[in-house]
Amino acid sequence: MPSRNKRILITGGAGFIGTHLVNALSSRKWEVVVLDALIKQVHRSGRWNPPPHVKFIKGDVCNKSRVRESLEGVNYIVHLAAETGVGQSAYEISRYVKTNELGTAVLLEEASRVGDTLAGVVIASSRAIYGEGRYRCGTCGFFYPSLRKADKLIKGIWEPQCPTCQRLASPLSSVEEQTPNPVSVYGITKHNQEELLRQFSESFSIPAIALRFQNVYGPGQSLTNPYTGILALFSTRLLSGNPIYIYEDGNERRDFIYVEDTVQSIVLALKKGFSKIYEVYNVGSGIGTSVEDIARLLLRIMKREVPVIIAGKYRVGDIRHAWADITKIQRDFDFKPRYPIERGLRIFAQWARKQPLPIDRYKKTEAELINKGLLLESRETSTD
Repeated sequence: MPSRNKRILITGGAGFIGTHLVNALSSRKWEVVVLDALIKQVHRSGRWNPPPHVKFIKGDVCNKSRVRESLEGVNYIVHLAAETGVGQSAYEISRYVKTNELGTAVLLEEASRVGDTLAGVVIASSRAIYGEGRYRCGTCGFFYPSLRKADKLIKGIWEPQCPTCQRLASPLSSVEEQTPNPVSVYGITKHNQEELLRQFSESFSIPAIALRFQNVYGPGQSLTNPYTGILALFSTRLLSGNPIYIYEDGNERRDFIYVEDTVQSIVLALKKGFSKIYEVYNVGSGIGTSVEDIARLLLRIMKREVPVIIAGKYRVGDIRHAWADITKIQRDFDFKPRYPIERGLRIFAQWARKQPLPIDRYKKTEAELINKGLLLESRETSTD
């Protein structure tokens, strides 16, 4: 671990993952600089109180002068600043491209000016770059589906089919070696972030790591931002006494990773990484859990009695299954997820119950998606 005088810039350091990382690195004697725009969708108050000895610069990652100021004397960068949310990215394309792609370009361009002091860069990528991921057909072997077609979804045929024999196939965990195949605007921007970082790393011989995060959850997650993740959305519904609506048939699987395990992966990357110019790693629990199972587990933990409704609706651009193969990060960094889903959910639920009752924006968000033609209803399975 770097000595006391090592200085690190964390973009988006006032956000969900960022605040946990700031605390972790500060406790390890890093000198921390945070650059964050404090956007209203995440920070309703527009304010953030940084911990002692943390330098905070309020500014947009697209602002060259703010980025240049934040990079002064920096030895490492962790780039977390990004717009997140698959659904919103479909109709706020320029916003996502500007922050995620232009913001990364500005950061790296300014970082190239301090390359003689820069020892490494870590970027927060996403499972979204894989798209539908990896499948195996018992007859035809492995394949990587493209975006699911509307004519199948409207009939309630949720599972991708083998493109050769049209049979249903078995979903598998995503591996770093597979070719990225993003099917959402958000996923495209995250893939392009990776490509910008790879080119920067190879051009300037500055080691860099892209961490492909799965579904991160935990205390500090914005409960007022409807695009922050389904666990925040579900908990807000529960705390408000409203039903939980689940899209498709509820059997779609996701990889839920507790925020402290996510931070562990970043700390390990800073400690053990940078032996190669550019590397990518999956970061997750390595377990796929169905959305219905996670909803019912949260319901039990929070001791609430509200209906869980399998709505049969589907959101354009959503993928069916996603979970990570974490063999590589376990091997290279000795990464070990320490928070099984029930343990992590209990801590999250305990924290969420202590927060001011958030405004439930589910209906408003759903209306936006319907208005944009991005949320549709299956004729075969709807029970709403």
